[in-house]
Parts: sequence; C-alpha cells; structure tokens
Amino acid sequence: MSSIFHGGNTYIFYNTDVDNVQPNSADYKNIDQLGAFPQVKINSSNTTLETYNDEWVQVLSGNMTIDSVSIVVHYIADNDSHIYLANAFNDGNAFQIKIALYESSTSLEQHYIILNGMISSYQDSSDQNEVYDRTYTFVPTKIVSRGTATDPANLRIGDYGVGADGEVIPHVESSIPSANSFIKVPALRSDNTVGVDMGGIAFTDNGGDKYAQIVATSEGQLNLYARNTDTAWTEIPLKSDNDSYYVPMARTVNGKALSSNITLSPTDVSALALSGGTLTGALNGTSGFVE
Repeated sequence: MSSIFHGGNTYIFYNTDVDNVQPNSADYKNIDQLGAFPQVKINSSNTTLETYNDEWVQVLSGNMTIDSVSIVVHYIADNDSHIYLANAFNDGNAFQIKIALYESSTSLEQHYIILNGMISSYQDSSDQNEVYDRTYTFVPTKIVSRGTATDPANLRIGDYGVGADGEVIPHVESSIPSANSFIKVPALRSDNTVGVDMGGIAFTDNGGDKYAQIVATSEGQLNLYARNTDTAWTEIPLKSDNDSYYVPMARTVNGKALSSNITLSPTDVSALALSGGTLTGALNGTSGFVE
C-alpha cells in the first residue's frame, strides 16, 4: 500500500531536449532550492448531451488544457539551475520540465509529469526578514507524458566494470554479459585463443538475451576480436594485415589503376598480337628444325 506523500519529496528537473520522452533521461538536471510546492492543474471541457428517449445523460470529454506552472526558487545568483532559468526567459527558449513526486526520501518510485514549454515572466519578492524568492511562470505547450517510473540505482565503482583496475576492483569476466559493461577476457579462459588478457566492452539487448562484444589484447602484438550471440570470437584485421593480404589501391599495371576491372592489350606486356605484327629485334635461338 502506498504511503502518504510529503511535499518535501517533490522535485522539478529541467531538460534542454524537448524531444525527450524518457522520465529517467540522464539529461535531466535538478532545479535547486525550490521555495514552493509546484501545482499542475489540468482542465478538461465536457459536453452534455440529452436525448428525448433516454433517461440517461451522455457526457463527452472535450479538449484538455493545462494552466501555467509557478516555479518558485530561493534565488541564488550563481546557481547553475537558476542561471539556466534566467537565460531561458531572456532568450525565449523552449525547454522541458519534469515534476517528480516521491513517496519518501529513500524511495526510487517517482510519480511524474513531463511538460514542454517556456517561461513567460518572473517576479522577485523579499524583504529584510525573508529569503529572496524568484517565481518563474512556466507556460506549458505540451504534456509529453505522465505516470510512474522507477529510478535506476546509483552505480558504484566496480559495477559493470566501471572504474575497475583488475587488482583492487575486479573486472567483469563473465563470458555472457548481463548488462552493458567494460569486460575482461582472461588469458586462461577457454575461449581465449591468444594466451594474453584481453579487455573491451560488451553491449546487451533484449534483456541480455542478445549481446555483442569487442576486445583487444592487453600486451604484446595488438589484435582485435569481436563476437555476438551467434558467432564465436572473430579476429578483426588491422591495417598492417590488410596491407599484406590485399593489393594497395595505389598499385597499377602498366599505368592502369586497379580501382576497377582492367583489360590488358598485347602492347601492355610487349607481346605480338594474335593477328600478327612486326618483330623489330633479333630472334635468337640455340637450335631449330623444320618438319
């Protein structure tokens, strides 16, 4: 059962990306020092229809509108979030806010509404006995989404290989990654065919059911390998390998570039044509006979 909400667990975040639809976007930044609980009022016009042969009245929902939202802050001139709000007003920039309400200070469940809009005005208020407050009037132009979402847990050093050093903090060494991560393929692991440690990154999809990995040798000769859900480790040729395997694009045959198929003529190789020609030099031989 949900607990009673407390206004102190309400936050307003801003985002410069008005195309964002994700409540857990990493681009959200907190607006510091809120001075009042934000109120969001959504209005819906209704139309009542009566028919002569029906004892019931039909009610049809009409257009939905949303009132302006007051963002009140205990104003701090050099605070980054307060500077952003001031600049957004001065420049007339559209941006996005998310109003999130948590059930407790430790809860990860946020009940949110995301709005696109812009600041139409602001007002300062204070006296010698009160905190200096600034109230921004945010005029919504679109309700992006609303609902409940779970905040992702905070990452610690070592989670998914973040900040791992292979000594104090171990690397991720699982052959099948459980999440996007920095990984290590130990030299003694059965699928390691090069005999030295390899390190790289892993990408997972579909809840970890599908994955792709790319790694490089940590010492000695540089080698790159990649694998995915359906393929074993496959070496990725380096430039030095390609140079030894393939003819360089700058190579020519008798001045003909190898960028496409070429046709050689007898003159290209200093040969007589099948149709005949003139031999300008001496024809020498050690022996000859005529049948």
